[in-house]
Amino acid sequence: MQARGKDRSRSSLDPARATRGCGRAACHHNGMSTVAEEVMNHSEPKLPPGSQAGAQPCSLLRRGMIMLYDLMPALAVVLIAAFIALPVTGSEVQLGRDIGFTLYALAAWFAYLGLCWTLAGQTLGMRTWRVDLLTVAGKRPGWGQCLGRFAASLLSLACLGLGFWVSLFRSDRACWHDLLSGTRLIQRPKRQRRKRSDGTSQDKDDDGGERQ
Repeated sequence: MQARGKDRSRSSLDPARATRGCGRAACHHNGMSTVAEEVMNHSEPKLPPGSQAGAQPCSLLRRGMIMLYDLMPALAVVLIAAFIALPVTGSEVQLGRDIGFTLYALAAWFAYLGLCWTLAGQTLGMRTWRVDLLTVAGKRPGWGQCLGRFAASLLSLACLGLGFWVSLFRSDRACWHDLLSGTRLIQRPKRQRRKRSDGTSQDKDDDGGERQ
């Protein structure tokens, strides 16, 4: 018993073991600090590279307003497409019942959105609400990403809008179709109007850029 007590006292006084114990404690502390930093950084929204200063992720409310604005152009495109196909389909086809006509209308809708997204990075509604569509790399999306975004957005709607509601619990406000297509909706800062010394007005962005 005395020998065991002496061995324990020697091991407790061993400087090498004490150093190893302090090293383990330091590593554990550093690990906890790293985890805490990751949690703190996750709370900050991550914007695509090259985003304008003062930009922020598009909110769910703004998405809804954009969809309302884009409803009229989308309906116009679908009606024009239906009128073009009228000699072939006849007047008895119904959207939603006839699979072929429904896919044709969806293709026309996607063509409108794809042209807007690839050429300008925004639809008419997105332009009104100062929102741009960018990839996670900060570029305009290609047709493949646009198709993935369009198909995934239909899935988000089909699940009772669940794909949209998840954005409320994310710092980057990304929906399912944003995540699946690798794209993001970015809201540009509002322009500020100021008067020059000669009395003319000038637009100025929040990042200090000036526009005539």
